[in-house]
Amino acid sequence: MRRSGIVQNGGVLGHISPPDDPDAELHVLTRQHAGLVHQRRMEHLAALLADGRELAVCDSANGFCGDRLTLWIGSGAVVRLKLLHPRRDSYAAIRRITWSDDAGWVIDLRSTSGDVVTCYAWDASVTSANWLG
Repeated sequence: MRRSGIVQNGGVLGHISPPDDPDAELHVLTRQHAGLVHQRRMEHLAALLADGRELAVCDSANGFCGDRLTLWIGSGAVVRLKLLHPRRDSYAAIRRITWSDDAGWVIDLRSTSGDVVTCYAWDASVTSANWLG
């Protein structure tokens, strides 16, 4: 718990600075390198799919305008995508993930109706991914 206040030292009022937070530097580094962390996690997902298998999606949700897509993967991970083009589908599996210098993340998904859909995302994050190892 941080405390700050005013104390009197020899008749002069002064300010007590709060004690240093030992995790503050770690939090700063985490925020500074969050994009790199999510990039590596997406690359790891892509490597898991490289042999042609699919990654099951337990649930999917579209944002209000269809430009955000959240995928809950069976392993407990959550993939959040900010799409270039709005899509409003429900998805059953992730089939392929690649990076394109022109479009960003290119994700092939299998919809619940069985159609293969390609989504283009300008930003992606993967969280709760203890399975990434």
